[in-house]
Amino acid sequence: MIKKYQEIYDIDIEEAEFFLELEKTQTEAKRIEGSKIGYFKKFQANNMDVFNNDDYYGYVKEESHIIALDLSRWEIKELPESIGKLSKLQYLSLANLELESLPESIKYLSHLKYFNLGGNKISTLPNWLIDFIESKFSQNYINKGVNSTEVKVLGILEVLKGNRLEKVSIDSDVIHWEYALNYKINKEGHIIGIYINDEKSGVAIFPEIICTLRYLQELVLSQSSIEFLPNCIGELHNLRYLDLSFNRINCIPESINELVNLEYLDLNDNNLSEEVLSFLNWNKNGQNSLDKGDYNSVIQECNNTLKIYPKNKSAWFNLGIAYKEEGEYSKAENALKQFLEIDPQASVVWSNLSDIYYQKGDYTNAIVAIKRALKTEPNVAFLWSNLGFNFKKLGKYDKAIGAYLHSLGINPKNKNVWKDLASIYRYKGDYMKAIEADEHALEIELNSNDEDE
Repeated sequence: MIKKYQEIYDIDIEEAEFFLELEKTQTEAKRIEGSKIGYFKKFQANNMDVFNNDDYYGYVKEESHIIALDLSRWEIKELPESIGKLSKLQYLSLANLELESLPESIKYLSHLKYFNLGGNKISTLPNWLIDFIESKFSQNYINKGVNSTEVKVLGILEVLKGNRLEKVSIDSDVIHWEYALNYKINKEGHIIGIYINDEKSGVAIFPEIICTLRYLQELVLSQSSIEFLPNCIGELHNLRYLDLSFNRINCIPESINELVNLEYLDLNDNNLSEEVLSFLNWNKNGQNSLDKGDYNSVIQECNNTLKIYPKNKSAWFNLGIAYKEEGEYSKAENALKQFLEIDPQASVVWSNLSDIYYQKGDYTNAIVAIKRALKTEPNVAFLWSNLGFNFKKLGKYDKAIGAYLHSLGINPKNKNVWKDLASIYRYKGDYMKAIEADEHALEIELNSNDEDE
């Protein structure tokens, strides 16, 4: 029978055995029931260009050897062991087959240059596969400066994704890109960021070997069809940013509470029940109680969370707001400053901090805080009006006028700013400008009344 397949496919006799077993898997799957021997012959491409640009073709042959093989369209639950006999194979796609295991004979494919395992159900990668991937897919990353002890992680992700990960500069804002297949390294070559975000296909599993990256700070595995998280995730002690959104995760290991440096966690759009989420310490940031105005509960919940996650920005922010509403301004100031130590660019936090300084009568520091907020969001009208109000409190009327006019340049329909501006003009004796500002305020108020009617 093998001899017959050799003649039909015109290939090496050892590789003919693979086609025999492959057709058997499809007959059993009732995909080609009643078909003649040599069913796969019609899926042969003449060359790699045709193969790469047409989904119809399944393999390419060269001098009696299979050099490319794409099985991603077939229903194959178990891959034939004879695949290891494809001695000249360079391209292999096993994507989306939902395989739970692989034949160890794959490690004999010494000419393999492309390997795609995405979309399968291989929960644990065997050591032989890790070693094989490292030997075949690590050199590119070594050439890019990646530490030799960590290249296997990128090689595994490349195989699971079916595409090579590209290096980006250390200051790239890749976590906010809509599409990403990238990594970052530090000066010593250690991996500090991995970013996979592609709605077309994901890595399907969370490889445990990622947990060996002790320098990893940012990890994005969004839209990757991941169902389970390994317990070892708690070993990523330097992790600051973790995005696992749009997956199929249904439970969270308790070890996630060991990520004490975590600043951001996104688990949106997974298969997590409300019960699971309610027990996740990261989510206990007092938001529900804050919405209800129950500030004591907010304070208690946030303080409990921050004992585990001292860099949980949302917990620090809500704690600061709760203390502010309770009139405990010193505690509110401390909470918001803790937030700013983690993220000094958050304009909303600087803005709230300025309100606290204002309540304490510290107008100078209120101005400093507002200016920090304006560095991030220079076109927010109320920030400029608050700046003007604090300048007015200090008696710096010219600066107050400048800030108010800037605010009105952004939003000219704020009657309160016009009224405050008019009061400053009257104090300075510039009555014509005061009258003009009052008229603007009156016009806005009248128009508002007309709209209400």
